[in-house]
Amino acid sequence: HEHTIQERHETTSSHLQQRDVLLPETSQSKLNEGVVIAVGPGRRDKDGALLPMGVKRDDKVLLPQYGGNEVSINDEDFVLFRDEDILGVLADK
Repeated sequence: HEHTIQERHETTSSHLQQRDVLLPETSQSKLNEGVVIAVGPGRRDKDGALLPMGVKRDDKVLLPQYGGNEVSINDEDFVLFRDEDILGVLADK
């Protein structure tokens, strides 16, 4: 239950630089941005305590280029990612 569902969107690195995100030159190309649609309750640590998710519904997130599990729900395509695989949360100015 430590998964999130995102709609994936491509964005350019110049768009992210306007949001104060610093990127190395080698990664300044098209990037994967998504919007969190749903989140699970989190995962449990070795003692059974619930560890909360790092994102919430409607967060704009930076996603890895590869990975995630593509799913189709009601003819809409989404991607499932584990919370730890999300690269960052994007904040608008």
